[in-house]
This record gives sequence, C-alpha cells and structure tokens, in this order.
Amino acid sequence: MKKIEFDIIGDVTQNMELHFSELIDEALNNPKTPVLLKINSKGGSVEAGISMYNQLIALPNPVYTLITGECKSIAGIIFLATDFKKRYAFPLTSFLAHPSSVGKIEGVNKARLRKILSDSEEIDKIILNIILTNTKIDSEVLTKIFDSIDEEFVLKSEEFEKNRFCRVISKFSEIPIFRNYEEIDPKKVELVDYIL
Repeated sequence: MKKIEFDIIGDVTQNMELHFSELIDEALNNPKTPVLLKINSKGGSVEAGISMYNQLIALPNPVYTLITGECKSIAGIIFLATDFKKRYAFPLTSFLAHPSSVGKIEGVNKARLRKILSDSEEIDKIILNIILTNTKIDSEVLTKIFDSIDEEFVLKSEEFEKNRFCRVISKFSEIPIFRNYEEIDPKKVELVDYIL
C-alpha cells in the first residue's frame, strides 16, 4: 500500500518544519494516501513543533504516528496529532513532558521578562491541553508537574496503553498501513483498527 513517510529524528527545528511542509504538500495532493510519522526525538523548537502539529491535525489523510525511540517534549505533542487508534510505539520507548523553559535571560527589562513568562505560561496551557485531551494521563499529576519548575513527566512503553497514549507493537505489520491489502479483507481491517 502506498504511504507517505516522514522521520522526526533528532531535534525538531525550523529547518525540519520546512521539509515537513513538503510532506504536507504531498499529502494534500494525495488526500487518500496514509501518512506515517516515525519519531525518535528529544524535542526542540516549540514554534516548529506546534506548527507541525497544527498541519497534521488539518490533513484530510489518515495519519499514523510511531515512536521508534524517544518521544520527548514537543516531539510528544507532534505524536499526539492523531487519535489513539492510529498511535503506536515499539517496546522500550518513552514519552516525556515538561513545562516550557525560557532559557538564560540576561539584560532584559521587567516588561519584556513579564511578556516572556506570560508566553511561556500560554505555551504550557496549550501543551497541557493537547496531552490531556488526547490521553487518559492523570490530569492532577500532569498539572502539578506543569505548575512546577524542574519536574518532568515520564511515561514508559509499558504504561502507554493503560494511559490511552498509544498501542505498543512489536513489528511494523501491526500497523494497518504496513499490512498487505491483498491478504486482508478491508472489513476486517476496520474491525482491527477499532479494537482497543
């Protein structure tokens, strides 16, 4: 089966977002073709990641996401751009969420510092909402972490399904778009896709 694939490996950057836009154009020109996003990333640019997330949720194509290693920070938000039935991970993978950081700030006046902190809080609200809307991760625990300064939330692959984060698979063929369509009755594929 034809599919459009994109790998997010390493840092999420503005440059990666530019290449990602090419994938989006290809997907829009082939709206019935499934898209597979494979992720192994520690995160990176929040702006680039939010843009990639927004583009994915706007696609008419079926979008599947797969964690092949790490899925941290903004990479985890990109991963959540599709519903639970289309999110997968291999064993021994992990997801990490944390409050945004503003980095090292020197020589900034108080008004600019307030704006930076306000923007950071808004980003945290958006990210927290995306995680809570798309998973069953305990909202009190996650909210407490996002209200802290130094804490992180880590979810290991053995906890993914319990928290409705994604399904854990052991081989590519467990993802519907990797199955040989000639061997499978399409009616059965639909049933398999919706088993939780």
